[in-house]
Amino acid sequence: MLNRLCTSCRPTAKRWLSGQAGVADDLPAELLDIIFRFVLPPSELLDPAPSRNPSSRWAHALSARRTLTEVCWRWRSFAQTMLYEDIALHDDAQVQALAQTLRTTPELGALVKRIVVDCPAPTRLERPEVRAETVRDLTDILDKCTALRSLVFTDMPFVAEGTTRGTMMVLEFPQALADAIARRALTLQRFGQWPGGGAHHHFRFPISAITPCERLVSLAINVEHPASEEHISLPHLEELDLSRQYDLSRVDHSQRFATWEMPRLRRLVLPVATELYKTFLQTHGKTLMYLEFRDHLDVLSSIRQPFCQYVHLCPSLQHLVFDAKGSDFLVANEILPHPTLQYIDIWVNSPAAGMRTAFLEVREHRTIAPGTRWKNVRLLDRALHWVARLPTLFPPDTPSAELPSVHHTPGLSITHTEWGVYGSDLDLLYPEGQALDNEDRTGDGGNNFTESEGSVEMMEGSAGTEGSEVEDTDPSDDTYSDSEEDSSVFEDSQPNSEL
Repeated sequence: MLNRLCTSCRPTAKRWLSGQAGVADDLPAELLDIIFRFVLPPSELLDPAPSRNPSSRWAHALSARRTLTEVCWRWRSFAQTMLYEDIALHDDAQVQALAQTLRTTPELGALVKRIVVDCPAPTRLERPEVRAETVRDLTDILDKCTALRSLVFTDMPFVAEGTTRGTMMVLEFPQALADAIARRALTLQRFGQWPGGGAHHHFRFPISAITPCERLVSLAINVEHPASEEHISLPHLEELDLSRQYDLSRVDHSQRFATWEMPRLRRLVLPVATELYKTFLQTHGKTLMYLEFRDHLDVLSSIRQPFCQYVHLCPSLQHLVFDAKGSDFLVANEILPHPTLQYIDIWVNSPAAGMRTAFLEVREHRTIAPGTRWKNVRLLDRALHWVARLPTLFPPDTPSAELPSVHHTPGLSITHTEWGVYGSDLDLLYPEGQALDNEDRTGDGGNNFTESEGSVEMMEGSAGTEGSEVEDTDPSDDTYSDSEEDSSVFEDSQPNSEL
């Protein structure tokens, strides 16, 4: 870590690391920032959408940020940046509180880098005034967050209870909100639409709100979005995620996104259940370096294996990720020879015990195809499936000298090895040689993990990003503060612990 500091900061850092006495004010600003970001968990390991639970990892991380701001005035000036850079809005009161804070302290708006809007719509349609006020506040927030780089909407603000009991209806995306998004065209780099699950009641934002964004490099969008059948030009887009929602109807999706122009597309995540692979990859596969097939609904038993059939349509592909049925990692043998493919990650159920032993034996002695060795194949624990960027957050090209490494956050522990990434609880529950019962573990977002003491314990260099990973272009960002999943607070007096 000392090598990351300037020459003037190293003597102070050595004194602190050796346990010599000193006061906090002696620490240079650069070192304080590194320490704070080392203490706080990486934002990718925090899911903001289901964070209403006060015991969630999101809440723990938020508590750590608040604590840092309360130590002293000097620490507050640094920790406040981390407190506001990633914000999640879960109810109307939070939206109102943030809007009021930014009106009275507008300079805080420049600290906000990412916002996740997850506040439910009014429970009854006879409360239109509440929704109108929330939309006005959201519009005001977007206008004041002049450095906003990432914006995510879940279904919650746009799905409301219908006039008939037990019915739901999708509310229209407000034009004022779309206009406010368009006004962030010079800063917005990532936009996400995160459906809440199921096959109905998904909002549809106007694609015209983001097409003016000259720096947009990442987009998550519903497969059945009407814009998928239009001609759309996104000249700077490098990452597209279509996997967050499935349309399981028998509608033909083969022509969706066929007229989109994405000349710089490098990273693609496709849903397994909606078969649009062939036409899509024929059109856009030439530039892809990372391709993932995500199976959120566990439907592999009833469909084909696109990762075996269409890889040849991606001539520059380097990293392939897919779900295996159960723990059948030998499906990788069906992948045809590929000239550039280097790394393969396979999601499986609980890579432990006998299955782990069998995989390590295969990995040591076999070759899939010329240029792709089994030593470049890893297993990913399906219990961590909720971590959207797991394959690149723990990259396959991590130097062997830095592995294995164990990463701890409150309620979660992840082990990163040369052969895989898995929940550290497997090493405790199933010691080497013990039989494995997959029903003992669930993939519910890691709630089954034993909570650890402290905040974060990261081995230096082990949470880097792969070369093909899309990153925010701000060079001042640290790996742990990337715009993918943290928390926020607005006013110290705000009573809601979810802020």
